[in-house]
This record gives sequence, structure tokens and C-alpha cells, in this order.
Amino acid sequence: MGNGRETLGSDSSERTFANAAIIAGFNIQNSPSIRCYPPVLDKHGDLKKSVTTPDFLVTDLCIPRNMYVEVTRGSGDLPSKHAQQRVIAQAKIANYIIITGDQIAELEQAESPDEKRRLLLDYFGWNDEE
Repeated sequence: MGNGRETLGSDSSERTFANAAIIAGFNIQNSPSIRCYPPVLDKHGDLKKSVTTPDFLVTDLCIPRNMYVEVTRGSGDLPSKHAQQRVIAQAKIANYIIITGDQIAELEQAESPDEKRRLLLDYFGWNDEE
């Protein structure tokens, strides 16, 4: 498990998210694949999708917990993102989130590590656990 600085994502939104998470004190790494059975509908409506790989696995070391994170530039309302969410639901994964372009912009504007952390805890639904 690394600090995430080796692989910060494949596009600017992913890199912005990864940098914000690191600055906020989270551990970040590439996510492992998540598999489900039986297969679910893919983005074309065919019953054959059984694997998805979120962009990151983010870990809060203060209170041991983690979140699978998919980063998107837009709203996340795409057939491919819906197919990913079907795999997640079928695999019964509760700690998964899609971070949207608006949330990335908000993280970018946050000026301090504490503000970035507060936003991420809010996105992850972890504010009530600290």
C-alpha cells in the first residue's frame, strides 16, 4: 500500500482527486477489481458484465475504513457508470462512490488540508463517524 504518488490517475480529474485525498491525509491506491455473479446488464443492455475496477481505493487510517472511488468529469449519469453501479450492487459492496466533476471542482477550490478532508468525509458519508 503506497501513498498514491506513484500512480495518480489517468486524467486530470483523477489526478486532482488523488492529490486532494493525499493532502487531506488519506492513503490512496489503485483499486482492485470487483466481481459479481451472476452477471448484470452492461452499458449496451447485454447481460454479461461481471467485473468493474473503480479508479481508487481510499483508506482513512485515523479510523480504519476504506472507500472504492470512481472519478468522472461529468455527473456520472452515463450508461457505463450505471453498469459499474450494477456490478457494485450485485457484489453487495456498500463502500463505493462516484465522485463527480462538480465535487472535483469543489475539492480544487478547498484551500486547506482540513477543508479537503471535511469535503471528502462528507462525500464518503463519514462525517458522522468521526
